[in-house]
Amino acid sequence: MAQVVGCSSARVVWLSLESTYSSISQARVIQTQLQLASLKNGANTISTYFHKAKGLSDIMVVAGRPLSHEDFLPYLIAGLGPDYRGLVTFVTTRLVPISLEELLRHLLAHEARLLHHYEISTFPTKASAKFTAKSSSGSHGRENHGGCNFNQVRNGGRSNNNRGRGNYASNTAPNSFSSIDQHVVC
Repeated sequence: MAQVVGCSSARVVWLSLESTYSSISQARVIQTQLQLASLKNGANTISTYFHKAKGLSDIMVVAGRPLSHEDFLPYLIAGLGPDYRGLVTFVTTRLVPISLEELLRHLLAHEARLLHHYEISTFPTKASAKFTAKSSSGSHGRENHGGCNFNQVRNGGRSNNNRGRGNYASNTAPNSFSSIDQHVVC
């Protein structure tokens, strides 16, 4: 209310308030446009991303500068990542403009397919990580090659435990294998 103290008439009060809030409104419009231009989907879900963009569009409405569908759509698709490249091409090459509701349905369906593909492609990695963890946990700090002690294979089935630093039988060269060495004893 400090803006209207000392105003002599209602018109002067109105002009003072209009001047104050229009500059705030103009600054808010510019800030909101910058936020829309820099909005990225990133790690957000499509729902979260869409609602952020729609919220910024609603701020423009409140500021008296509503975005048309044609003005809002480029902001929305520009922030989508490379995983959505095909969908962006689909939207931009259509002869009939797409509604926001239809676009949201396509985005959500595409996101579901991406998540499904990601889960399938990471499943073998997760399974092999669990297998590796179980295999190596039984080795007590030593490498476990399929449940066999590699030094036993290399030493013709003889264990090399408590023999100092040697990794081979004393009568065998380090990288040579005798006919006995060819048979794995586990």
